[in-house]
Amino acid sequence: MRWGAAAKAAANAAVNVAVNGRGVRVDEGASVLDAFRVAGVTVPTLCFVERMPAATGGNCRLCLVEETGTGKLVAACRAPVAEGTAYSNSTPRVAESILAVLHELRNSGDHSDCATCPSNGECELQRLFERYGVKNLGKRGKVDASDDAVHRRMDLCVKCGRCVQACSELQGLNILGFAGRGASEHVAPTFDRPLKNTACIECGQCIAFCPTGALYERPEWSQVMDMLDSNPAGVTKVAIVAPAVRVAIGEELGLSPGSISTGQVVTALKMRLGFDAVFDVNFAADLTIVEEGTELLERLRTGQRLPLFTSCCPGWINYVEKCRPELIPNLSTSRSPQLMHGSIIKSVWARRRGLDAAAQVKVVSLMPCTAKKHEADLPQFATPGGGRDVDYVLTTRELGRMLRMRRIPLASLPPTAFDDPLGESSGAAALFGATGGVAEAAARTVYELASKQRLEAIDMLPLRGIHAEAKEARIVLPHARVSPTLLARPETARTWAWVPPPPEEVEAATAPVDTVDFPLRVAVVHGMSATQRLLAQMAGGEARYDMVEVMACEGGCIGGGGQPKSTDRDVLTRRINAIYSIDAASRVRRSHENVSVQRLYSEDLHAPGSAKARSLLHRTYENRYSLAHPIDV
Repeated sequence: MRWGAAAKAAANAAVNVAVNGRGVRVDEGASVLDAFRVAGVTVPTLCFVERMPAATGGNCRLCLVEETGTGKLVAACRAPVAEGTAYSNSTPRVAESILAVLHELRNSGDHSDCATCPSNGECELQRLFERYGVKNLGKRGKVDASDDAVHRRMDLCVKCGRCVQACSELQGLNILGFAGRGASEHVAPTFDRPLKNTACIECGQCIAFCPTGALYERPEWSQVMDMLDSNPAGVTKVAIVAPAVRVAIGEELGLSPGSISTGQVVTALKMRLGFDAVFDVNFAADLTIVEEGTELLERLRTGQRLPLFTSCCPGWINYVEKCRPELIPNLSTSRSPQLMHGSIIKSVWARRRGLDAAAQVKVVSLMPCTAKKHEADLPQFATPGGGRDVDYVLTTRELGRMLRMRRIPLASLPPTAFDDPLGESSGAAALFGATGGVAEAAARTVYELASKQRLEAIDMLPLRGIHAEAKEARIVLPHARVSPTLLARPETARTWAWVPPPPEEVEAATAPVDTVDFPLRVAVVHGMSATQRLLAQMAGGEARYDMVEVMACEGGCIGGGGQPKSTDRDVLTRRINAIYSIDAASRVRRSHENVSVQRLYSEDLHAPGSAKARSLLHRTYENRYSLAHPIDV
């Protein structure tokens, strides 16, 4: 007799069992493994194949689960269910059992040459080793896991120098370099300090160019897989997807750069991986624009803390906090879209659904960025009652790893729409994935909020593209309310907020403000080398701006440190063109016209910049210069 599909088809009666605290109903004669699958819980198997007789299963003991009450471990693929029994595979005993079996399998043969094995990439045992973190028998070198985002395992380093070049030439940061001589030569930060104790901004460009696994993002995919596989009762699993992910994830699965896989990603997350809800980070990008645009208009009115620097790039924020803390007053206090989305999900959305945000909602953020991992860890973004607003952050590469492990054919999946109401977005929000996109989206909204007029020509071509390291544009705001001090300043006047203005300027800033046609000066820069050059020009009075968008990585989020690795020189162009096409095809192309965002303000936040909005959607910054430069202090 075989347990599984044939047994279920032959049975008529049904029995009630519990799996990880979740009640399920299965056919009498079904196996415990069948019950787990009905409950949406993954149990690892190796010897069991459903198409073959059950007598061939149960030998590897990989599928052992714990019977609640008795504590007995049973082979799920062979044991039949019984009425009223309960089982769990999320106990410490089960976890120890799985690792013990896999280590025994590893030790039973030579599994050290996977790279040259003809089954590499197709081997089930290899996938199980990867899934549960079983290492090979070789000597493991020193690992620097001190940083919240970037980890180093230097026994895998081939000393090619790519990471050093990326850090010094692309980013101008010089965190990594060659140390030692001869056989002891190696790549390391200055004085071999842990990465956490350096001025590393966690942009991940060193990882993006590393040809081996010597540099890698702090892995969280396995923890997410644990949650999805165990499918704990009473927990709502939410995924949020950044715009740059949808134009790059296909590269992880063999599609060409710039392939847009939005609907297929939603399908994979919900129907194949097991998330309960999937929201679009673009919703929160629209929210960010409304808050940041309101903040910019207020600064123009008072003439204070200009230029406003955007705050959605955590690599840029790390740079300011670690290297240029005098710029902190000029940073927008608006949270990044990731942080805004997590906050709204854990507060407004959870409350509307009657859920305990701390205990019953887990948010997994899918990002192109390694620095987002550190951003989500900050104490100020903790959920009241426990946990974080964003519980896990996965890079595009980590998502690709999960899809490959589950053998999910992304390209052939039917598209599924994002869940509402936190899945509705504008084309302007999609632009967040590209350098210049935040500035363009903000300009569309700021123009219409300031002038009360319709902006017809909304494609701001001077702010687009990746070939110029810095771009600028002037957008005339009709009938804008601005401080007279801004009108009186010469074209190249230095306007940095950390230079205290004279008392008469402070008094003038609070005087009644007339409406004028004001030329808003916007700058866009990407890559930290270019950013440092632009900051030097501004500090020297060579250029003056009212708003500056900074993205730490070349091309913006599309070139983030968590994106698929590529040596194709055109990869960024193809990704950014896909972003522009999403905006062009959108029915709504202005962030403030997002109906779901408007409804959120009317029902919960009251108004942009309100006290409620500031508590949920804004943040503070920390001067970390002494931590990043201990020798200088």
